[in-house]
Amino acid sequence: MENNIYRATLRGSFIPSKSWKGMVASTYSKVINLTHPSDIIISIVDNPYYMTDYAVTVLDFKPLISGITKGYEFLWDTNGIKFKDRMVIFSETAVWFGVLPENLSLIPVSRIMQVWREFSLTATEEGFSPIITGKTGNFYSRAADKIIRLKFAEAVSSDNLIDFSGLIGLGIGFTPSGDDFITGILFFESLIGIKMTDRDLVIVSLDRTTVGGRTLLRLAVKNSFPAYLLEFGRNLFNPETGIEAAVRDVLMHGSTSGSDTLAGFIWAAENFKKLPETI
Repeated sequence: MENNIYRATLRGSFIPSKSWKGMVASTYSKVINLTHPSDIIISIVDNPYYMTDYAVTVLDFKPLISGITKGYEFLWDTNGIKFKDRMVIFSETAVWFGVLPENLSLIPVSRIMQVWREFSLTATEEGFSPIITGKTGNFYSRAADKIIRLKFAEAVSSDNLIDFSGLIGLGIGFTPSGDDFITGILFFESLIGIKMTDRDLVIVSLDRTTVGGRTLLRLAVKNSFPAYLLEFGRNLFNPETGIEAAVRDVLMHGSTSGSDTLAGFIWAAENFKKLPETI
């Protein structure tokens, strides 16, 4: 066992403190997903770039994941994560926070336009990106576009926040495209300090989606976001950072998660001033 001890370097600030038992929900090349009794996913990741407030980073990840498969049992306590033949320890682990700095100013319009141009040039027709690019799209993106147009018009005419609950669970994958799109909108709201989304309706509709989607949106409605999005936000405010590289980094996240999230972000940037509540 001594040779199978791994050290966590970062620990998300929302991870529950109580001890619990569970099983591995899924594994990928860079992540081990653990099922928590509260119906969320807590992830072990190999790089701080993939951190969330429900994750821990283990840099010596490859030997840790070797042999771990779905259904693998573990015990999580205050000292670490105990598998039957290996352990991740929490001593000297720093707490990671998925919130944006409070001293950010309004994003320059020119930077938003650069994001839109680069996204339109490089995003594929998969997921929800056609909502922004105007490309042919797919069944899910066309269905989402109809929902968004309808709910946005209702919000404008009624002076209410937008009901995006119809997008929850729409699409395929660990985090469906609709969940990622909403996350992008919530990230824009958090970035510039506005409210467009009826977050209460998001919270009560989380049973429509996957456990991965629920975990993502539970964080996002609390203004907590993945590390890759926080990095993108910081790059927007840094004039020395090239937008092209910043957009490409987001698009590389997941199968379509990055592009779907960025599509939501761009949609919010294009439309937020049309709502009375956001002015």
